[in-house]
Amino acid sequence: MHFILPFVFWAGISQAALVTKVVGQVADRVVTSREVRLNIILEKAVTGSRTPVLQDVDSEPFRKEVSQVLLEWMVFLEAQAFAAADVGVDERKAAEEKLSDLLKNSTDVSAEWKSLSPTTAEKESLLLRKLRAKKFIRFKTDSAFVTVTEREALSYFQKNRVKFGSLPFEKFKESIKTFLSQRQADERLKEWFRILQKKYQVRHYGVEKNL
Repeated sequence: MHFILPFVFWAGISQAALVTKVVGQVADRVVTSREVRLNIILEKAVTGSRTPVLQDVDSEPFRKEVSQVLLEWMVFLEAQAFAAADVGVDERKAAEEKLSDLLKNSTDVSAEWKSLSPTTAEKESLLLRKLRAKKFIRFKTDSAFVTVTEREALSYFQKNRVKFGSLPFEKFKESIKTFLSQRQADERLKEWFRILQKKYQVRHYGVEKNL
């Protein structure tokens, strides 16, 4: 077993300041708290997320953001391995424009982005990872859906009869089919994530520390 110590960047000869530290690992890729903060801003740009750029790396909200980055990394690596979910030039350009708009319109986010000082290459790399991971997840989600038969829906209805009161099966048939299809897709997706987590030896140091 080996351990990775937090990175400490020195702010002077006699004084040290913890600017960023290692919070996780996917295969041989190390994830730092700085990368997580950058990812929060990119997520805000791409999806309109309202998550603040969190400062306390030991907080539960920040640990959840670390989990999101680790998930994106393992899905991105899997997409690369299978040459899947390529991101086109137009998709990248649209995401770049959204990021530019966010930085122009939000003083706080812009200040945080500047303090993190990402290079152009770093920004493009992180954005590509996010877009490709999201695209691959959408593909896997769509392919995880299967048609639920009327017999399966009826079986669920009969086993959970108390939930439906005195109304007949026909009143709930379609909604039960939709529910079961969604549930099965979710289970398949979670199982896929579990497989990837083992394959890429994902480590979340914030969670491990609190076990």
